[in-house]
Amino acid sequence: MEIVAEGPSRVGLREFVPILHRWIQRGVVEGPLVDVVDYSHVGCRPRVLLVAFDANYSLDLADGLLSFGWCRKRPNGLSLEETLIRGAKMLVALCAELEAEPELRDRVRFAGDVVRVVSNDRLLAPNRESTERLWRPSLQGLARSLWGECEVEIEAECADPRERFSVVLRSRERSTAAVGG
Repeated sequence: MEIVAEGPSRVGLREFVPILHRWIQRGVVEGPLVDVVDYSHVGCRPRVLLVAFDANYSLDLADGLLSFGWCRKRPNGLSLEETLIRGAKMLVALCAELEAEPELRDRVRFAGDVVRVVSNDRLLAPNRESTERLWRPSLQGLARSLWGECEVEIEAECADPRERFSVVLRSRERSTAAVGG
């Protein structure tokens, strides 16, 4: 799951590395944190990674837009909808933490009206229309949790079955990530 910052990035990815190290020291993220990895010098994605036991948190630049992501690595015993909601709320709270970091203040602002959801499990969630139909109720529950009862667009990103299943949720009402928390 990813939340994108508003407008072109005014922050270099390497600026996030010491911030994420401080997060480890301060215990900002729930659960055991392992390390911060800086891949900004190579052509892979994600570029900066905060590695945790249960999930990874990532910062990336695509098309000049900064995104902050969360990727669950282990089963948690919750339903798909509960997992998405829990992950989104945590990601929104962490976006607010990033926005409040002294060296980022007034330089990073996350858009709260768009969320990208991606499944890394190609066996359980192949990139097909049937997966979108199966996930739609959980995605709608996620949208209600973030934005309340408003009109939401759920759009598949790519029809290529070789790609991961991914959808973009867009609220028709403008908000910021901090509002969704």
